This record gives sequence, structure tokens and C-alpha cells, in this order.
Amino acid sequence: MNSRNTLITCSIILMWVNTVVAADIVYESLCITDGQTYHWGAGNYCGGYDVFGSEYDLQVADDFILSEPFFLTAMVADFLTHQGRCPDSVCISLFLSPADTCTPEVAPRFCLEVSGGEFSCVPFEDSVFGLRGVRIDLQLEPVLLENGHWFLCVQPHSDDFGYVAIEWYPDCVEDSFCPAVCRDGGDLNPCCDGAGGFGNTDWVELDPSNGDQGVTPMRVEGYPTGD
Repeated sequence: MNSRNTLITCSIILMWVNTVVAADIVYESLCITDGQTYHWGAGNYCGGYDVFGSEYDLQVADDFILSEPFFLTAMVADFLTHQGRCPDSVCISLFLSPADTCTPEVAPRFCLEVSGGEFSCVPFEDSVFGLRGVRIDLQLEPVLLENGHWFLCVQPHSDDFGYVAIEWYPDCVEDSFCPAVCRDGGDLNPCCDGAGGFGNTDWVELDPSNGDQGVTPMRVEGYPTGD
């Protein structure tokens, strides 16, 4: 493995509605994996038994900003996995961040475990680490989120194990607000019972010694409440 390519292994009111409206893209950074521009990765998975012989619970969250109340309807997230499996389920956790900070709250404002059959997976090539890329596309019943600064963690669950790719200030991402953060889920993660690997259950910036802002590949879609 090239030395510059490193893997780190280690309720706001919610409302469900049935209105169908064309989705807006709130945030997108999938160009990181589409262009294979990443040189880092961090564990973000509930699983690993078939890879390591034990289950691990590692979380990575990245942020987006809503300027008005918004119905969240879909999200896409890319993972670099050992076995290339589509996961058994996916845990979606949303955290608010206090004003003018880049640290999410400890407890999620919204947490949903989506079972298999309710999302789709598409493989992609990982030319950086030689792992097996899996793009997960989740379509949701619309969920109303208030305006604010949100952090999103999309955590697959299976006996495989995976990582999110990380790029430092990618040129293809126009709106990058805060660095991605990581933690061990532990008791704070209702979707997973695995062991930790990062070494703490507090949110910390991914490798702050790098001096740059780590961004992970994802897309967030929905529509404003006024539409």
C-alpha cells in the first residue's frame, strides 16, 4: 500500500408525509469516489465478524446545512469494503450541531435502521486501496428536519467491514463546511453492539494534525417544506 494512502480502522419533531415532489440535492460529494481522488479512509461500519472475527461499531459523520425546514427523502453513501457485500441493514443517524461549532451533539436527533430490500447497492472500483466499492442508495419516506447544521452518519451492518473514503478539501465539492468527525458508537448507537476502534465515544475530527478538512462521499436529497 502506498504510504500516502491510509485507512483508519481503528426528537427535533419528525413528521412523515406522503407528498411526492421532485427532489433537490442539498449536498453532494460523490465526486470523491467517482474520480478516485481520495487518499485516506476511516472505518464506518457495524460488523466485521467475517473479516476480523469480531464485530466493531465505528461511526463517521459528515455535515450539511439546511437554511429552511426540509423534507429528507433520499441519500447515497459510498463504502470501501473487504468482501463487496450489500449490507443486511443500514443505520441512518442525524445529529444537530450547536451554532458556530463543528461538533455534533452526542445523541442523534433522528435514528432509523433500514432493512435489506429497502435500499439498493451498486459496486464500483476502488483503485486507491484495492478494496471493493459499494454505493448504497436509500430512498426514504419523507422526514421533516428543521433548518440548521446537521451531521449525517450512514452506517452499514453486516459481517463484512467497510470504510468511508476521505479527501482533503476536494476541488469538486463547492460547499464543505466542517471536517468529518468519528467516534466509537458504544451505548450511544442503538443500531450496533460492536466493539470500538477509534478509542473514544466523543466526536473528534478525523486526523486534525493533517491541517485540512476531511470530506466523505455522500449525497443528500429532499425538498423544502414550501414546495
